[in-house]
Amino acid sequence: MRGFAVGGMKMNDKNTKFWICEHCGKENSVDGALLSAHSKAEKEILEAEVRAELSEELASLERKVKTKDLEVESLKKLNDDQIQSKIDLALAEEISVLNAKFLLDKQALKNENLTLKQNIEKLSQKSAQGSVQAQGETGEVLIEEMLAKAFPYDQIKEIKKGDRGADCVLTVFAGQVSSSILIESKVTKRFEGTKWLPKLRSDMETQDATFGILVSDALPSDKSSAYSEGNIWICGFHEFLGIVGALRQGLDRMNRLKLSRGAAESTAQEMLDFLTSPRFASIIERMLAPADELRT
Repeated sequence: MRGFAVGGMKMNDKNTKFWICEHCGKENSVDGALLSAHSKAEKEILEAEVRAELSEELASLERKVKTKDLEVESLKKLNDDQIQSKIDLALAEEISVLNAKFLLDKQALKNENLTLKQNIEKLSQKSAQGSVQAQGETGEVLIEEMLAKAFPYDQIKEIKKGDRGADCVLTVFAGQVSSSILIESKVTKRFEGTKWLPKLRSDMETQDATFGILVSDALPSDKSSAYSEGNIWICGFHEFLGIVGALRQGLDRMNRLKLSRGAAESTAQEMLDFLTSPRFASIIERMLAPADELRT
């Protein structure tokens, strides 16, 4: 900042005090007008310098504020990117887990289908190579294994050779009350219903079975899927588990009605009538229809 410069004080011949301006070199009386003019000029220069300094400081502060704003914006963007990155990572991990589970379930299903296909192929091979008795035993073993796996809490009893009554019987319990399904398997190329069905019905009476199922790899020429004749179902090996499941569910309900003291006897009979009705048969046929459509 500039100062106000005044020369040394002197006396003239009139004994008047004067001073010499350092800027212009002129003599001026102390009370002269030049002093006022120079004071005004120096004041204006001082004010200009102050304004310049303030303007520079303000500009510097503005630059600092802008720099801070940029830093804040950068930190905010970095934080948002980190959050999104964590979300993307969590989603990717979840997708990976679900995909792994899907692949495991898919492989398990393939293994089950392969096992069933191998069992059916073995059954077909033995049908072509072995005796009728050996073929029948293959079907029995396959049915018993599939029943044991599908219904582990029911009683599955093999009917030994020489004893009267189909291949095996599945019994559904509810307390002391029980109902059963008698199952006969036939591995053959020709369906002999007039011979097999009367025998199965007779065996059902001997075993006191509520339902009978004839499982055969050959069906009548006018049938392409499972069908019922009263309380006997005729079906292929690929259909019998679905039929057993539907029947045992109805039998379990009927057993519980019998077990209940508050239920009337007629209620259990109504349930049995429904299970042997055309309406129930139609429900099962519709249930099996999608599987049959996939095979055609």
